[in-house]
Amino acid sequence: MTHAVDLRSPARRSRFRLGGRQCTPAISLAILALFAQACAPAVTQPPPVTPTFPPPTATPTPEPPSVLLVQPDGTTPVDDGLAATIAQLAEESGLVLVTATEVAPGEVSAATLHVIVEGVDPGLSALAVARPDLEIFVIQSGQVDRLQPELPVPGREFELRRAFSAGYASSLLAPQWRIGGVLPADPTDAHSAFIQGGIFGCGLCNPPYPPYADYPLVEISQSEAETLSAIESLAQVGVSALYLGEGLATQAAVQAAAERGMLVLGADLPPQAPSGTWAASIRPDLGAALRTIWSADADTVASVVAPLRLESTDPDVFSPGRQDDVERLFAQLESGAVRILLDS
Repeated sequence: MTHAVDLRSPARRSRFRLGGRQCTPAISLAILALFAQACAPAVTQPPPVTPTFPPPTATPTPEPPSVLLVQPDGTTPVDDGLAATIAQLAEESGLVLVTATEVAPGEVSAATLHVIVEGVDPGLSALAVARPDLEIFVIQSGQVDRLQPELPVPGREFELRRAFSAGYASSLLAPQWRIGGVLPADPTDAHSAFIQGGIFGCGLCNPPYPPYADYPLVEISQSEAETLSAIESLAQVGVSALYLGEGLATQAAVQAAAERGMLVLGADLPPQAPSGTWAASIRPDLGAALRTIWSADADTVASVVAPLRLESTDPDVFSPGRQDDVERLFAQLESGAVRILLDS
């Protein structure tokens, strides 16, 4: 019996037989695709390409901005206050502190913004010409100068203030105002300043009993031998408070003064001295001077005189009250309230 198949029927169109099994069109298409892949020629894949890149270029790390401290002897500054101020200024300005023992213009880094030199270095002029952008500060005796482009000649103002203050401080130490000083030959005005300071403290400075002399007394020395001779001469006229100028307070000089019962003030830090001999040192505050000129207008301030300060004080010899009197005088000299009369 023959059956007619209606291919227009949806049920009939949706399936047919393959290998005796009834399959849907989707399965049939997948099987045909597999057969097609099996019969297709093999395709050779090219080897993978490894990308190449140029080697990285080394970028140098820029030097941080710095301040160069030049110390001719290669040691830390003798003045602890100055050393601390230099470190603080570098930190506050975001600078690295670098040290050297001499000024070598070709070796100063381009990142260096400031140079601080202790004493006059022969390479300063060449450095100023090679690097006109640098701020160069020179620490001299009793003052700090800015090199622009020449270095100011050291003035005498600091030494005059110190000598005047030493005469005044000596008058506070001597019970009967028998005061004397041994000073270097230069500056000569300092000799008069010492006498003026003594008179400022004790007036006529007339002791009540012998020996009598025209106090304050001043001796000049240019060597240790002359200093020892001067101490002997002052001791013979009863001097009991002695000031030793810069560079004169040697071990032998202080020992000689102690053996003669003198109390000693000095421009320098004390050597080893018998207890009860060294009253105080009158020193420059170079750190304060450097800070002042560092922050000042470079076009208007070329030099700053260091303020005075007391160091190495013995309160058993030089009482705190008398120290206060001397420090008030320091401020008066700096402000101009007390003036020193110059010889010329």
